[in-house]
Amino acid sequence: MAIDILRRKATSRELEPKAVGELDVSVFSCPSCARPLVEGARRCPGCRTRLVMGIQLGRAALFMALGVSVGTLIGGTGVALTLQGQLSTAQLAADVVPGAGQGAAAAPITEPVGPAPAATVAAPAASAAPPATGIPPAAVWSLGQTAEINARIVGVTPVLASAIGAKDVDTAAVASALRAVVADTASGADLSSRLGAWPAASGLAADFGKFYAAVRAAALTGLAASMSNDAAYRSAAASMLGILGSVSALDARSRVLAQSAGVTLVPVAVPFATDAAGPSGPGSEPLP
Repeated sequence: MAIDILRRKATSRELEPKAVGELDVSVFSCPSCARPLVEGARRCPGCRTRLVMGIQLGRAALFMALGVSVGTLIGGTGVALTLQGQLSTAQLAADVVPGAGQGAAAAPITEPVGPAPAATVAAPAASAAPPATGIPPAAVWSLGQTAEINARIVGVTPVLASAIGAKDVDTAAVASALRAVVADTASGADLSSRLGAWPAASGLAADFGKFYAAVRAAALTGLAASMSNDAAYRSAAASMLGILGSVSALDARSRVLAQSAGVTLVPVAVPFATDAAGPSGPGSEPLP
């Protein structure tokens, strides 16, 4: 028991705060009166100054306030820069996207969507000179496009001709050619209406409209038959070849107008002669 009492006294003695001058004690001076103080002292016994980690309480508070202010300033600046960068990016996207298509002009469709015909006529692209004064540019452009449409339409004539003389009609090939013709006539009808804006070409535009309507009707009549009906497709091919016989006369009238407008048309030629006169028959177009 005596030993326990001695141990408790030694332990309590070690826990007591050490005085200035003892070993292993860190000493600092009071920032107000320069009195030596033990590290950890919260108040100077001489001038009664309150201390925080060896610094006068007022200065410690000042340093803390300054640190908070600097931290707030730096953080606010960083947030402002981030928001400014995001706003600049959003503004740039808003400026670029709406103007992306301003420089592109809507161009009419000249190539119809649909399966390619079994046989086509290779033709160089039409070259156009500046039209004469007073001629609508859209009408001159439509005149050149009708020549390309007509060249594609007459390009199916070899397939149709082979169906007439064949014992077993290739109905799939004939049907593909008729579908391509239907697609081309849709574009041709639109071009005819634009060509009519030129007074000198109004008659030709009307005849083109009749021609494309007749070709479309004949093609749709053939396509309505069953693929196993060889006679129906043979009849449709013969009817279509008869209508295509009017292309030569219409093309001749187109070239007279094209020459007056300074436009060069692609060649359009039916691979063989037919006896049909077509919806309008041969005729001439007055010059402007």
